[in-house]
Amino acid sequence: MKDQELTNRLKRIYAALGDVTNLDIDMAPPTAWADERSFGIFQDFSGGKSQDQFDNEVTLVLSAFAWLPDRARAWLKSKGEEKRDVNTFMESTLSVALMWDLANVDKHGKSGHTTFSGKSPRLLNARRVMRMTGSGLFIMTPGGSQHTRGKNNLVLTGEVMDQDGTKIMDFDDLIDEALLAWEQFLESKGLKFS
Repeated sequence: MKDQELTNRLKRIYAALGDVTNLDIDMAPPTAWADERSFGIFQDFSGGKSQDQFDNEVTLVLSAFAWLPDRARAWLKSKGEEKRDVNTFMESTLSVALMWDLANVDKHGKSGHTTFSGKSPRLLNARRVMRMTGSGLFIMTPGGSQHTRGKNNLVLTGEVMDQDGTKIMDFDDLIDEALLAWEQFLESKGLKFS
C-alpha cells in the first residue's frame, strides 16, 4: 500500500467526521416566542433528528475508525515494517482502544470479545450539543437571533461508560483524541500528510 492510499483513507475519515461531528451552529436556529407579559427562546441542537438517526451517526464514526487498523497494517507491511506495531499502538492508547472496542460492540453486540482497552465500553445518550472552545461567545437576543464569535460548533457526543456505570469520557472528546493519536502514530512511522 502506498502512502497516498493511507492518506486518502484519513481524508475520508476527516470528511465522514465533518459530516456528522462538527457542524456550524447556524444549522440549529433558535425558536422564539413572546406575548405581552413574557418571552422565551428554545434551542434544539438535534436538528430534528431522532435517537435512531444519532445512533446511526455514531455507527458511521465508529466504522470510519474501525477500517483504519487494517489499512495501517498493510501500509507498514508494504514498507517492510512490523504490522504488529499497530496492535501495540492500539493496546497502549486508551482513546484508540476505546474506539475499536465500541466499534466491535456496535458490530457484534454484547459478546465475549477481548477488548483492547481492558474495559467493556458502551455509548449512551448519543446526541448533538453545542461546544464552545477557547474564547467562544454565544449570544441570543430576545427576538431569537443568535450571534456567535470564536469557535462554537455542534458536535456529536454521548457518554462512553464502562460496564459498572463509570463514565470514561465524552464521545466527542474520544473522537478528537483518537484521531490525533492515529495521526501521531502514522507520522511517527513516516507518513507525510499533504
